[in-house]
Amino acid sequence: MEPKNQDYDLQHPIVSASGLRQGLTSYGNAHFFLLLGKTQLMDAAEQGIHLQGGIAIDFPTISLHESFSHPTSMFLRNFMKRDKTLPAQIMGGLSANKPILPLITGPIMPGGYQRKRIGACTDCQNNWASFRAGKMDLEEIMAINEELAPTPLHPSSSLIVVHRNIAPNGAVIKASASKDTRLLCHTGPAGVFDNPRDLALRLDDPNLEVTADSVLVLKGIGPVGNPGMPEAGRIPIPRKLAPQGVTVMLRISDGRLSGTAGGTIVLHISPESAMVESRFGVVQTGDTVALNAQNCILWVEVEESEFQGTNVAEKASRGGRCGGKETSTRVSGTV
Repeated sequence: MEPKNQDYDLQHPIVSASGLRQGLTSYGNAHFFLLLGKTQLMDAAEQGIHLQGGIAIDFPTISLHESFSHPTSMFLRNFMKRDKTLPAQIMGGLSANKPILPLITGPIMPGGYQRKRIGACTDCQNNWASFRAGKMDLEEIMAINEELAPTPLHPSSSLIVVHRNIAPNGAVIKASASKDTRLLCHTGPAGVFDNPRDLALRLDDPNLEVTADSVLVLKGIGPVGNPGMPEAGRIPIPRKLAPQGVTVMLRISDGRLSGTAGGTIVLHISPESAMVESRFGVVQTGDTVALNAQNCILWVEVEESEFQGTNVAEKASRGGRCGGKETSTRVSGTV
């Protein structure tokens, strides 16, 4: 049977002069057609270049998918995904030392499900959490998946840099993405995962030491601890809490996450846990962690002496502090 679109048939010869499949850039999702279709935009840009004596060559770009890259596509200098596409195209043009005109064809419009507007990645993550909690079945999550598309930008944004003893070089939180603003000023016991593997092994443990007030802590996902720095900062709600109706928690890590993801999540804690001078690497399950976003404070209630002297990364690896001995002394920070 003849394929509907020969551009996707690898047996079909490439015939375009530029070495690309003829007209490939004119194909695309109808979401991309805003005021003008993609083809019309390209034709207009090409005509302008030709009128100035230039030669326009279509050069479509494609992403390296995260699922097929190890440890992540960032390790291959890949920015070709969602909001990174434009800087990736510009970097490519500069690397090739050629004139480049990035053609921005507009955002993918949101979809709809049961009279509600939905879009990725925020809604895909929220609905996946509901699926994990048993609030929707496989058929419903698949129906939602068919409708998901990136959401438009929100008119306001609020990035806050927080400091103090757990992050002496700072950390970042997108306050406007918080699903529950009460968590922007929150104190609770830490539930610590040492790395992504530890998270995968213990997240669904029914005996996990966490409550609804806990602060989920994920170490080892910074650029040194996890080369390539995957988008892993949005720690899922533990399975033992999801059936109780817990949908939001304060989460902190030394990694990153998608700019379209939502939640009260502190990222890029520095120095990251893999660094020998990291204070974040010392935090253990049960330690009291406090966030006050308004005052730019991220704090762990431990003695300052526990950060001094011995290599802090070595302390953390022993499962205890101060030469492997736990200390019950705590000091309170003003948050």
